[in-house]
This record gives sequence, structure tokens and C-alpha cells, in this order.
Amino acid sequence: IPTIFHGILTILGGALNTFLKENAGKVEVKDKLDMCLGAALGVEYLHLNQCMHRDLAARNCLITKDKVVRSEFLHLLNVKISDFGLSRLGLHYRLKTAMKLPIKWLAPETITTFTFSLKTDVFSYGVMVYEIFADGAEPWDGQTNAEVKKAVCWHTVIEGKCLTFPKCTPEKVKNFFVENVFTKNPAQRATMTEVKDYS
Repeated sequence: IPTIFHGILTILGGALNTFLKENAGKVEVKDKLDMCLGAALGVEYLHLNQCMHRDLAARNCLITKDKVVRSEFLHLLNVKISDFGLSRLGLHYRLKTAMKLPIKWLAPETITTFTFSLKTDVFSYGVMVYEIFADGAEPWDGQTNAEVKKAVCWHTVIEGKCLTFPKCTPEKVKNFFVENVFTKNPAQRATMTEVKDYS
């Protein structure tokens, strides 16, 4: 928290996905957008410090209530990135040994080549945004890992083979993520700063 502010951080409901499920249908769209922005700011901070999270998902975020003192108290539901067990310093990383991976949150290049980068974090962040608007529902619900691999890796976004955002998601948010985040080519994927600025 910047030194010009006094901050008190209160963890409200633990993991973000749990909070969303327990409050399904009660969290307004504007609050979900704030959650997306809070998470984006956290991921951007990691990336500006050349750190890959490698396991971004709603289950690995905390929902908080921040009291920020400016001229008055502001109470804001916010999202903080947590669980840095798989994080790595650097811009790229490739798995050297086999390990269980959360397929439904992975970028296509991670699924096919076991590589991670800042851009794979961006893709996973996009899946987390889906979770936020879906009230914590698991992405690709009802589909097997094999089906998800096929959808993510062998079909283009133009063919519509990407996550379908819930109806409550603002159209401009859907379009941005389909066109700039869920891209097969990481070179064409937005940076986290671009995502944050859009948010």
C-alpha cells in the first residue's frame, strides 16, 4: 500500500471461488469488474518484477475488504493473488519432469510444450475472469481434460472454441478476452498491463 495511505487488510471469505459460490447471484457486475481489476493489478505487479505465477485461478486468490484512508474511509471488496508455490522468477520456464497440471486453466502452449511465460499467466487470468462472472463455477464444466485440450489447442477462437462467458458479462469484456487473451499465439496475446489498462 502506498505510504500516503494507511491500510488495513481484512480477509473476508477465504478463497475467491468459495466466496463467489456462496454469494452466487448476489455479487453485482460492477463488483465483479472491481475483482477483475484487483486481480489484474496483482498479476501486473508480478510481471513487472519478472515473476510468473503459473497457477492463476480463483481458488488461488483471496477476497478481502480494504479500508483505505484518504479523506474518508472507503470499503472495497478486492481480490489479492495468493498461493505462490509454483511461481518462478524469469520470463520463461519449461517443465523438466512430469507433474499434474490444471488443464482447464492452461494456455495452449503450456498444454502442448509444457512451457510457461508471462503470456501463459495472461491466458490463465482470462480463465479466472470467466470464473468471476460465472460465480465461481469451474471452467469447461462437464468436459474432460482431453476435450478441453482439443478445444484449446486444435481450434481457433474464430471457430468459437473458447470459453463461453456467462450472459451477465459485459459485451466489451467478452470481446476483449476472446480477441486479445484467448489467442493461440502468445505473441498476439495482450500483456498484463494492457489487460489492466482495459479493466
